[in-house]
Amino acid sequence: MKINISWNKPVPMTKEKDAMQIYSCNLYKIPDVSGIYIFARYYNGKYYALYVGQSKNLRKRVKGHLNNLKLMKYLEKAKTGNRVIIAGSIVKKGGKNPEKSLKILERSLIR
Repeated sequence: MKINISWNKPVPMTKEKDAMQIYSCNLYKIPDVSGIYIFARYYNGKYYALYVGQSKNLRKRVKGHLNNLKLMKYLEKAKTGNRVIIAGSIVKKGGKNPEKSLKILERSLIR
């Protein structure tokens, strides 16, 4: 099965000074559609995936993750680099089940 993805530009995450959150980002740059997302670090001209997930609403899911202290601590402790969120949506083609495609895509990116 061939799955085509439309990737958005990486959205930078900024370190928060507020004690309630570790990172924040411009959520309006994350599409309000179903798709796949990657929390990553950008270092030395390359992106390194730190966490991969899929959601029916990327913006809401990422917003929820920004409030997930355990995940944000994990991202904070990762090696050197700027933190970014990379989001992609599936380019729909006739006859393909989008939910099944998202699960397959998520598994393959994790591997």
